[in-house]
Amino acid sequence: MSFILLLHQYFFTLTTFSIQRLYTHTALAANWVILLGILLIITNNEGRSIIKHVLLWCGLFFLAISVNMYYVPIIGILMVLEVIYLVFSQKCTVLGFSELCASMIGAVLAFYLYGGFYHISGTSVNGGGLGRLGANLNALLNPMETGLYLTGWSKFIKSKPVAVLGQYEGYSYLGLGLIALLSIAAVGVMAKGMRWIKNVWATAHVKIVYVFCAIALLMVASFGTEVTLNGRTLFHIPYPDFFLENIWYFPLHWPVHVGCVGYSCYFGFYCGL
Repeated sequence: MSFILLLHQYFFTLTTFSIQRLYTHTALAANWVILLGILLIITNNEGRSIIKHVLLWCGLFFLAISVNMYYVPIIGILMVLEVIYLVFSQKCTVLGFSELCASMIGAVLAFYLYGGFYHISGTSVNGGGLGRLGANLNALLNPMETGLYLTGWSKFIKSKPVAVLGQYEGYSYLGLGLIALLSIAAVGVMAKGMRWIKNVWATAHVKIVYVFCAIALLMVASFGTEVTLNGRTLFHIPYPDFFLENIWYFPLHWPVHVGCVGYSCYFGFYCGL
């Protein structure tokens, strides 16, 4: 069991997108911020007091602003979906809205203390890929050996083209080992049989739907305004101007990568191996 847990840590810690950023944009190698947000969500059933709950979520968003603004929409989407789950599924209205308010307070407080409001009033923040740079549909399977900075490397899987050069920012290649483990996990689940699958669905269908919606929403959001596959643009998403001027889309693909790691590790090791 300890060996399996060690392997879990390896896949969660040494994500390709974190390693890729480590020596170019070091703050974006802080994959632990995403993992910390997920940890707060999955431990909500441990009976924390509302005060402790509020302090933890306020502190998480303060921390996210302190590390890098890129992490705010990531954990923000996860938090909003969890609030919906708490309010409508668990009937914990006070807990859900306290989490929402605490997160907003933590983010606004950190933004104010670091001079973010002064920066917005004094300069233009529309630039550097805001509203434009998203991930490609092939991001999880594309090593992106472009020869530029922030690109990957693979000996066995060939790079696929991207529609826009800036899509290297959405790099989230799973790696051959994780792709293999993902395949083993899928086969392992099917090998358990329909009775096992139905039992899991009966006991945890609400949580399964929540996880699926979170990953699907993050994946769609990570594509930005142009949904692309390899070198082709499939269609355009007409987002409002606010989203075009204030959001980088490509980091939203990173928790999708983390979700694939979680699924692969759990079902790959417990069902397939």
